[in-house]
Amino acid sequence: MTKGKKTELARLDRASFLAASHLRREDVALPDVGVVSIKEFTAPQRLAYLKYLEIGADGLPKFPPEKQVNLSKFILSLGCINEDGSPMFASMDEVPEMRADYYEIIGKAILQLSGIIPADEVIDNLPNVKKTDTAPSP
Repeated sequence: MTKGKKTELARLDRASFLAASHLRREDVALPDVGVVSIKEFTAPQRLAYLKYLEIGADGLPKFPPEKQVNLSKFILSLGCINEDGSPMFASMDEVPEMRADYYEIIGKAILQLSGIIPADEVIDNLPNVKKTDTAPSP
């Protein structure tokens, strides 16, 4: 029985560790526009996102409609990056108005890359949002 070779990882010193990019990145295509670069949330950003949602004891988001409107902008402000890896937006106020599906495409990709529940589950659990599931009932 032959064992596979174990890949040796380089040991990082402090300077190398601090210089390394530990966050996963991805490019997201927007129809008719181009490509946007995103990154996963840092640990503090993930906590800020969860705090923003105000998760109730039942595990569902509990926040007023004005926060629902800004949720996508908040997600994009944390996850969109420039080519050099710097944040694209300093705050959610800088995120421009755009087609609703662009918010959904980018936001869902950021949440998935960050290991957070898919955006569809967040949207489906918001009050005042109709589900559009048209699958036939059993």
